[in-house]
Amino acid sequence: MFAKPDVGVGASSTHKIEDEAALRSFLSSRLEETYIIEQYVEGTIVSYDGVTDEESNVVFDTFEVFYVPNSELVEQQLDDFYIANPVSLPNPLFSGEEFAIRGRRLIKEFGIKKRFFHIEFFVLEKDIKGLGNKGEIVGLEANMRSPGGNAPDLINYGNSLSCYEIYADIIAFNQNKVDLNKKKYYAASASRRDIHDYAYSKQEVLDRYKENIVMNGRYPSSISDDMGDEYYFGRFDSISEAFAFRDYLLKK
Repeated sequence: MFAKPDVGVGASSTHKIEDEAALRSFLSSRLEETYIIEQYVEGTIVSYDGVTDEESNVVFDTFEVFYVPNSELVEQQLDDFYIANPVSLPNPLFSGEEFAIRGRRLIKEFGIKKRFFHIEFFVLEKDIKGLGNKGEIVGLEANMRSPGGNAPDLINYGNSLSCYEIYADIIAFNQNKVDLNKKKYYAASASRRDIHDYAYSKQEVLDRYKENIVMNGRYPSSISDDMGDEYYFGRFDSISEAFAFRDYLLKK
């Protein structure tokens, strides 16, 4: 099972419960807040992100694919890696067009009006009785806001636009005036932790990927547990190039 605070950020204060002894230990501890315990799901988290108008029509949408489980990032102090994946660019895990159709229907059902949305799903890694089969999409949570951290910037680089400008257009005019047909990229975020030693220096990374890296910086301590300490944003024409970027950057 998986236990998480009812009100929390990322994977902070979460617990993977693997057996009865772990459950008894968790329940015997003093909890400072309300917790939710739910079924543990093995799957890749994919978020459906975008902006809606007054009539709950999606005027802009995209995906983010999170390849490292958030709870493991925190517990094992792993390096983070995720991709902002425009709807029109293929991903081997799922059909983007089918996913987007499902997401737009969900937005209508929730009645989300004139705001950002960040809705997370699992793409199942194996058959789970009573839940779904490998490769199927299962809902996780719905956030009526933009994704956190610097993720909106990564989305902008992937889609060659400003989602902030789209949101402003919707608030002011209830219509999008931003060109949605500019070139799309796989925008990848890879982050390092100060506690690890890496094979290549920061300068070597910047030199090798100087044509691809669009943003580089450090996360504030408030989110570094979840996200890592130093991030690198790069954009690529193919998903294989994005994974090669990850492998080079995070090699130890």
